[in-house]
Amino acid sequence: MHRLLCLALMPLIAAAAYGEDLEARFLASHKNLESLQADFRQTITSPGMRQPVVSEGRFYYQAPDKLRIDYSRPAGDYFLLNGEHFETRRRGKVPAVLDSSHPSARALVALREVLRGTPPVGEFQKQVERRGGEFRVILTPLAPSPTLPRKIENRVDAKSLALLGMTITMPQGAAMEFVFENPLRNQPLETGVFTAAE
Repeated sequence: MHRLLCLALMPLIAAAAYGEDLEARFLASHKNLESLQADFRQTITSPGMRQPVVSEGRFYYQAPDKLRIDYSRPAGDYFLLNGEHFETRRRGKVPAVLDSSHPSARALVALREVLRGTPPVGEFQKQVERRGGEFRVILTPLAPSPTLPRKIENRVDAKSLALLGMTITMPQGAAMEFVFENPLRNQPLETGVFTAAE
């Protein structure tokens, strides 16, 4: 599960209380999304782990179908989704080149769909709470699965609708928390960021 970048199912917004208006605002904000980049910190905890595993890096998105996750800690690891091409590399290893339908690409494909403004597939119980300048959007599957998250909690800025953080809890009790900082929306991306390793 080391660095399972399960950014899947980001803020699908509820249809209750703040829900319908918030969902409409979220989808409208992604219609004009051409690119997005942000720093992230990922913390993984699990009942069998002595201490959390913390990773850091930067993610890049270019509409409509390019996504890259670069780790700076540990340096050299990355995930790349470019159309139907999926590539992953761990430091010191040869990159694995796969099709985007491969199970290890599911999280990136789901994240790409959300960034496109397409809600994730499936039935979820949705709960929205407002806490100060943030919305907490909590998703739980109506039909629990041994392979899908048990709960996804998103923290969304109430004004900009920027994703501030996400905690994904898996059925076995493992949890992945992501905190996002320094987002740049519709800004030029580094040349070659979506180029596969040679």
